[in-house]
Amino acid sequence: MLAHAWRDPTAYDGITRAGPVEMPAEIAVLVALDDAPALDRLAGATGRDPAWRP
Repeated sequence: MLAHAWRDPTAYDGITRAGPVEMPAEIAVLVALDDAPALDRLAGATGRDPAWRP
């Protein structure tokens, strides 16, 4: 789960790659969050699984 991976403070260090694009890790988290729907971002921020269904 993406939210779980970004809880580790070292996830924001260094350079990361998404396909052919390299970027600083602290920017990559912003890109990932910008692409997620608002409700999914909220669920992830609280540690919930956005894919969960009752």
